[in-house]
Amino acid sequence: MTTPQQAADKDFFGVSFADMIQRAASLSRCGTYRFTLTRTWGEGGHVCFIGLNPSTADHRIDDPTVRRWIHFAQAWGYGGFTAVNLHPFRSASPAACREWSRWEEDGPDWYVRDVIQENLGIVVREAKAAALVVPCWGAGTWDPEWVDHLLEEVQTGEAPWPDLHCFALSQGGHPVHPMARGRNRIPDHAQPVLWRAGSPADGAAA
Repeated sequence: MTTPQQAADKDFFGVSFADMIQRAASLSRCGTYRFTLTRTWGEGGHVCFIGLNPSTADHRIDDPTVRRWIHFAQAWGYGGFTAVNLHPFRSASPAACREWSRWEEDGPDWYVRDVIQENLGIVVREAKAAALVVPCWGAGTWDPEWVDHLLEEVQTGEAPWPDLHCFALSQGGHPVHPMARGRNRIPDHAQPVLWRAGSPADGAAA
């Protein structure tokens, strides 16, 4: 039975404040872009969560989504997680990120294009290095061709070719965000669900 003191020692999602969590983040020098966000608490493998675009969480700050990721990665028995995103632009508003991503219509803005391509390589690297890959960007995506391209890069090229899991799929077929509400709310006891199977390891010779 949980005592009042034990309950007070945990946050809203049941994550213990006493946990010695190592926090790290890879940000651009200007702070506009976040490429990776890492939380480590044990020796086990890492989960790679793929979101839509970064929030203000960094190497010091945990926001509600980060706390939710901590909860699930710990519950699943992993030693930490690394969060990456379809787009690296930091904003609480997906609409602002959408405007930023339209580099072809804005000039074109070759610098933004290069940042997007740099981020792609980082997503692929982190996903291939992870023990579990969980896309969870919700229904806010606006460029299905970019999503398909990114996932293809993750599941092709140099091995490994990881399976892609999710918390659940929305009615529109999108991997549900961990902070989703209503009918798409993810229960605390949720387990990762296979979404797209990767290639078998022996498929390289095919």
